[in-house]
Amino acid sequence: MRILRLTPWYYHDQVDAWPAEYDSIGGMQIQTTRLSRMLAEDGVQQVVVTVGFPGLPPVREDREGLTVRIARMPIPEIRSESTGLVGLTPAWFVATLGACFGLRRWKPDLVHVHADGALWALLLAPVAARLVRAPYVLTLHCSRLAGYVPRSAMARLQQRFGAIAEKRAIRRAARVVTLTESTARVAAKALGVSEQHFAVVPDIVDTGPAPPRVSRAGAGDFGAWASAAGHRPIIGFVGRLASEKGWQYLVPLALRLRDLHPLFLIVGDGSQRERLEEQIRAEGLADEFLITGFVPNNRVPEALAVMTTLVMPSAYEELGGVALEALAVGTPMAAFAVGGLRTTVGRLCPDMLVPAGDLDALATKVRRIIAEPDRYAALARSAGPAVAQTYGAPAALRQITAVYEAVLPRLAENPR
Repeated sequence: MRILRLTPWYYHDQVDAWPAEYDSIGGMQIQTTRLSRMLAEDGVQQVVVTVGFPGLPPVREDREGLTVRIARMPIPEIRSESTGLVGLTPAWFVATLGACFGLRRWKPDLVHVHADGALWALLLAPVAARLVRAPYVLTLHCSRLAGYVPRSAMARLQQRFGAIAEKRAIRRAARVVTLTESTARVAAKALGVSEQHFAVVPDIVDTGPAPPRVSRAGAGDFGAWASAAGHRPIIGFVGRLASEKGWQYLVPLALRLRDLHPLFLIVGDGSQRERLEEQIRAEGLADEFLITGFVPNNRVPEALAVMTTLVMPSAYEELGGVALEALAVGTPMAAFAVGGLRTTVGRLCPDMLVPAGDLDALATKVRRIIAEPDRYAALARSAGPAVAQTYGAPAALRQITAVYEAVLPRLAENPR
């Protein structure tokens, strides 16, 4: 089977630096890469066309059967707090159309388009499929119709056009993949189509050996940093520094908890990092925050393992993969009950959720976790087996293979 995978964001883990203006690391990059590699190891031939950033090779063999191509038109480097570089995804859209012309000779069996709610991937899906003469599967990593919450006047204006494009892309897809049952249900109702048009394939969580939580010193460089902190509680945040991830709650949270003398470990980067740093300096909290910037994904479990608690003050989360990674490591969390977190953490550890946007409730929950760390860590560890069973790689491989076989029935007649 040959899959042409079109995604604006992909995880280029051969680098040790990642320019934040080219969309800093997030869940979609990690998930698309894990899926691609998992399928390559199962013998599926794939070409990934993604935006990339300067310094990456235009074409590389990620591994046998998996080729990654960079597609991006030259654009002026005009930075935006909300989008990184102005015009980056439109530049990918145009360049990808050109790449599809060249890939017609490769004759893909299927096109798989990954969309994060932005307009351009949704517009691309039916056009690219027509160019290469193959059906397409659409994965909604963030749905305009279900989980997405506009954060600005411009975002609210774009929401109308994005929702129209999403409806069009869903209707024309051979199959639509969502991360949760609730998104599939909401989207099906919005379009008046059967839920059988959708397949639920959650994010893949790395459930391999995790750093031990019994010793902060046992978790690499993060452990050394945490050991130097002594007995001070460590409150962690993992993700892009973008408004939808709720970084703006971190400094107010630190001020409410100052009597506990916590340290804040911020793992990630983003176009709004400077605003967070300005808030930290303005409140005299520079000695209480460590912002790591870009961290390779395989080191995120090390960071999670030293945290007393993770905080997730997100405005919306399609699934909330970081929460599942924290549970896999045995790290408790305090999170707003939004989007997919209501499904994932809500089923596994509902006591770790607080009402969306309620900063006082978030601070109270963090206090309780700090006061009873063993109890909450035990709750997190108890969820580990369910995380591995539901969100581990074997389950995802079975589910996505079933989607492909439903679109291409001959594969079911001649399984690998």
